[in-house]
Amino acid sequence: MARTFPSGEVPPPLLFFTALVCVSVMANFTLLVPVSTYYTTTLLASGVILASYAGGALVSLFFWSTYDRRAVRPAYMAQAALMCGGNLAFGVVAASDADASTSFYGLLAARFVVGLEAGCMYNANLALIGYSAPELRVKYLAMYQSFVGGGLVLGPAVASTCTAVASAMGSPTLEESLSAFVMAGWGLTVLVLVATYLPSDAELESRYGRLATSGLDDDVGDAEAARAVAPRAGAWVPTLRQELLLECFLGNFLRIYQRLAWEVGAVVVLALHYDWGYVAAGYALSFYGLAQAVTQYGFGEFGRDVPPARVLDRLEFVEACAIGAMFTLADAEGDAKRALCAVFVLASLVFYLANCLTSAPYNALVLAKARAVDKEEMLLASQYGIFFALLAAPVVIRGATAALGAVDNAQNTLAAVLLAGWAAQTVVNGYLTGGIASLLAAATGATLAALVFWAMLDKSVGGTGWANVFSWHPILMALAFFAAMTSGALAYREDFGPPAPKETRRRRHAFGMASAFALAVGGYAAIFAAHWGGNQLGGDTTWSRTVHVWMGYPCLAWLVLQAGAGAVKARTMEATGERLFTWHGASGGYLILAGYATATVGFWLHMNDDAKGWNYQLKIALTALAAACAGFRLLPNGGAAAAPVGTADETSALLARKPQIAGLRVYSDDDLAAQASSLDAEIARRKRGADSGTTAADLP
Repeated sequence: MARTFPSGEVPPPLLFFTALVCVSVMANFTLLVPVSTYYTTTLLASGVILASYAGGALVSLFFWSTYDRRAVRPAYMAQAALMCGGNLAFGVVAASDADASTSFYGLLAARFVVGLEAGCMYNANLALIGYSAPELRVKYLAMYQSFVGGGLVLGPAVASTCTAVASAMGSPTLEESLSAFVMAGWGLTVLVLVATYLPSDAELESRYGRLATSGLDDDVGDAEAARAVAPRAGAWVPTLRQELLLECFLGNFLRIYQRLAWEVGAVVVLALHYDWGYVAAGYALSFYGLAQAVTQYGFGEFGRDVPPARVLDRLEFVEACAIGAMFTLADAEGDAKRALCAVFVLASLVFYLANCLTSAPYNALVLAKARAVDKEEMLLASQYGIFFALLAAPVVIRGATAALGAVDNAQNTLAAVLLAGWAAQTVVNGYLTGGIASLLAAATGATLAALVFWAMLDKSVGGTGWANVFSWHPILMALAFFAAMTSGALAYREDFGPPAPKETRRRRHAFGMASAFALAVGGYAAIFAAHWGGNQLGGDTTWSRTVHVWMGYPCLAWLVLQAGAGAVKARTMEATGERLFTWHGASGGYLILAGYATATVGFWLHMNDDAKGWNYQLKIALTALAAACAGFRLLPNGGAAAAPVGTADETSALLARKPQIAGLRVYSDDDLAAQASSLDAEIARRKRGADSGTTAADLP
């Protein structure tokens, strides 16, 4: 039968049941987030129960993507049946009087069965795209995201409502099982509706006409496919296809990991630390889900024309600030504690929304590179990334909360874990876009140095105080490597500081590096004085301190060599224009990385003079920032937005077009200078084109 519905639109029955199924899947997962602690005696075990859903999801994703990715009605019926059966089994086990071990493994198995429903999300996505015209696919993908958002709102709301009702009835058994029985009934209802009203796949195709197998692989020709798998120059360099699939996987894994880690951790913070209880905490999660759905819609309507790379930079900065605001005083009481609770709620909202909004620009940048790669493979990689995040986040955040101390410090644990995730996420963004904004890299290093300054002088957080000469060793070394040397290394970059000729930038670089040298010498003098009369070479101490010492002395000697060579090189260039020591730039880049590594080892050492030392949350935060600094150093210069032909900012615009980084390489100052010089002819040619009336769009 010919297509009777308006051409290019998704058939109404398919759209309705896709919405129903997607909402159901996400509601099933988020159902246990606010109440999972009811079923176990430890936080880690509750995280494992949450994560068991992802095990089933991964199995079902492999099944549907391998054996029948075009299936619609069979996949939707399987989802409803698994939802009903798995939740029914979970409710029965939760309500039983089985011993703790039997109950735990029974709940794990039941949640695994429920998770087997989730693979149909891949089929649902492909169906929406396959039945829609190319010009309407963005619309339907936005609808798909709204369905997912509906599940994020509904799951915690159902759990909190059922828990509140059961509590009012005075039934502890129903508190643990009622929500599962409700979802089982919902699954049965969906199963009946799908079986009764959704046409078979053959009837859908006959009545409405499926426009493409998936709608994702139509534009990949043989030549482009060959280019995607062609080897590229350099050791350990992935093909274009491998690179894009990895970016799809990691980008979606890290964003969902961050979001879910916050959800799973924030429930504990709100319920136990701030005494909200799990019912109120569950409703709070629903509010955050609703807020992100509204914000996503608003961004889709009003933020579509903003350059994606610029959006990513700004959102990552906002996300980092929000995470920083989550760190708190664990022992606050009274009004102070209530004020900190308000800060946490607001900072969490900013973090959650910023994280959600990064998904669209990130995926847009991936797709912009992906003409030569089958986009269905990319969608599958993204879905695997999401499901692996569902597996990892609950275990990591609940396990870390249990391992790192009392519930009163759970908020700092959550913030530290999120900061580590932010570091990885931001470096992956830089890999995709070709670089990180230099201001963000400098701000990260300066923030780390400021944290070390505060943490060493404040005895309440484990520091040794102003009067202890040892305190000034980590302070001065952090200022040297993370603040002064990081900024000095960025001085040549076009997007760092006000516009200036190269001679001015060279002086800025020299000032930064000279400051770093002076600070490092001061840092060494402090540790030498602190160990006066003792062993200065790391003997008679713990192995970790010995490693730190043996890493530190080579770094210090390297710094002396680097500073001397830089001084001679600068004077020679000023006097004769000759470029000496061409290795100086690359050597400096590796020296900075060595300094970062040495300092990171030092963060984890026990303090001298019997100080209690920093807690693990602070150590994780410092390590995360150090890892981010190192990752930024391994990426090329962050490019500015494209500029009109012939303007002063064109060099930045051309740098923004450079190819993707190939492998792990330090981009030295000499590299950047050579890259800028190689663009002179191109800039001149484009200026001539502008003078003759040629536009940028006319140039290759």
